[in-house]
Amino acid sequence: MATLRSFLFILLLTAALGVVVFFSLKGEPVLAQGIKNGRYKSVEVQTTQYVWELVSLSSGKVICEVIIEREGKPTTQDALNICRDKIYPATPTPVIKGENLSTPQPTPLPFKLNLFFQNTFWRFVTQREFIKIVKVPLPEIVLNVLVPPGPLDNPYITLLAYEPATDYTITSIRGKIGLLDFNCDGDRCDVPLSEGVRITFKAFSSFGDSSTEVQIAVQLVKREDGYYPTLTSITPFTIFHDACAQIWEKTAGITPKWAEFPQLPDGLNTNKTYYFLTDRLISTGIVNAKDCPGQGYLFPGSPNGCGIDRAKETMIAWQNQYDPVIWSTSRDNGIPPKIVKTLIEKESQFWPGNSRTFIDEYGLAQINEIGADVALRWDDELFRQTCTNVLGDCGTSFAQLPSWQQAMLRGSLTNLINSDCPGCVNGQDSTTANQSINIIDHVLKANCSQTNYIVKDNASTASYEDMWKMTLVSYHAGYQCLYNAADAAFRAGVAFNWENVSSYLDCPGAKEYVDDFWQNLTSFDAYIQPHTAPPALLRLPTIIPTQTPIPTPLPKLSKNTIRVFVYLGLEGKEFPNDIQWVNGASVQVRVSDGSIYSKSTVDGQATFDMSNHKVGSEVTISLPSLYRSFTTQLTEQGEILVPFRLKQPILPTALP
Repeated sequence: MATLRSFLFILLLTAALGVVVFFSLKGEPVLAQGIKNGRYKSVEVQTTQYVWELVSLSSGKVICEVIIEREGKPTTQDALNICRDKIYPATPTPVIKGENLSTPQPTPLPFKLNLFFQNTFWRFVTQREFIKIVKVPLPEIVLNVLVPPGPLDNPYITLLAYEPATDYTITSIRGKIGLLDFNCDGDRCDVPLSEGVRITFKAFSSFGDSSTEVQIAVQLVKREDGYYPTLTSITPFTIFHDACAQIWEKTAGITPKWAEFPQLPDGLNTNKTYYFLTDRLISTGIVNAKDCPGQGYLFPGSPNGCGIDRAKETMIAWQNQYDPVIWSTSRDNGIPPKIVKTLIEKESQFWPGNSRTFIDEYGLAQINEIGADVALRWDDELFRQTCTNVLGDCGTSFAQLPSWQQAMLRGSLTNLINSDCPGCVNGQDSTTANQSINIIDHVLKANCSQTNYIVKDNASTASYEDMWKMTLVSYHAGYQCLYNAADAAFRAGVAFNWENVSSYLDCPGAKEYVDDFWQNLTSFDAYIQPHTAPPALLRLPTIIPTQTPIPTPLPKLSKNTIRVFVYLGLEGKEFPNDIQWVNGASVQVRVSDGSIYSKSTVDGQATFDMSNHKVGSEVTISLPSLYRSFTTQLTEQGEILVPFRLKQPILPTALP
């Protein structure tokens, strides 16, 4: 996942909606969640452990126990990594008898590892389920400033906030309008304007954190036909960076429409009909089509017109529910969001279930272990995050890990995107589905790097659009499929473009997959829902009156002195005479404010001045070397007497 950092997107839109500014902010430390840096949530991941025993064929004894987190028998490498000290014999200490130390000793025979494993077999013991806690980054709070176009009779600007983390909401927007504090409940605040003003604000989430503070300056110009508000400055500021374009070194030139970053998450809202999604909505009971002919179906899996009509509203809401997360994670990771949404449409039609379980593909983008391997191999950031949750020690690269550890990381990553949840509503965990979108970005970016490697390895270059098409081949069909086609095009000496490279694709369905994907991507804007006008009812801020500060009363200081007596007590005597005082005894005074004082007794006494401490402070007086202590509280004035009576030790009456 991307490094958590502040982002800001600003776009001056002169169309009918006026000026729209969008930016996001790094969350403050989530104290309620116990995380010191960044915006994270602890997620429980169910994991299966398989326990095996390596058994000797000759003796029947168990050599060692091996626990793995994948199906199938352990490998030789698993055994060596876990039981090396029980497999290889310990090097014996040579014992030489006699006085002739120069007698040559026989060279020990080398240990034959293959022969050792030929004399063993694996015995399955049990499997057990356990819950592993994984720390998952949450998308950052997104803030929006909407400046309506003039002329306006009653000018205002709108502050909006998005909480892209599922299950949480924006509770309020707070800040200052000029010097006045304001508060708006919820995720929108319409600020009326009477003149130019500077506004400072942040948004607060039910997750327990807030965005960082942002400052904007608004200028208000009055003309004959009304008022014209204008946004003149904003802090902080940053823009969207296309990560794959940077990998391919194609940062110059005009960005195609399908790669543009929309000014609002609403710019991703679509209105398309999906038959597979409609089937899922009806079959799971989310949509009720029982009054339709065939209960909404022509035949199983194929909804009829009535079923589609019943599901229309829910289907539109369902396909757009991920848009804020797609928008914010795409901004953070540098992946064009229309590509991400088109990929999810192509792979799952926004239903996160594992529709192709026979090849173990999971989640919204139907990613399998091969896709996870590509992501972990090429995206070092994703590798570090995944590895830290599984192995702890991640000082190397994914490619340098032993195969069994690579398998563990692939399994862990696919678990993070597997949203199947039999105990959840509709059988799907919406939290996992939303959080998986960040991983989808990283998988795409990793395939951008893999494609770049293949193209450069063939001493070729391609256009930005063709690089994306070849990246989709890498994503869908894998490294070898793209490499073979690129190599064949290079050897044929033809121009290195999608038309020529795709003609050499020998993996079934790869070209058709990309062509169909591209048709959906380039027609994306035709299905975008139009923006709705600002609501007629404004949500005005509550101005918090400035309160006259009440001076904090000064604390009362004590005028106490503490006098400590240390003496030896004699039988039948309640108070000591001069010869019973203990000199040189170490006395320590500890005050509840952290102050510590030490003195040694002189003529059995030590005096401490407490006049610089508050009344009521707790004080502990002790003799550290004698393990005696006494606790009291300071009063307004007077002397506190603290006697320590030490008993005379019993002495023998006669020498032994």
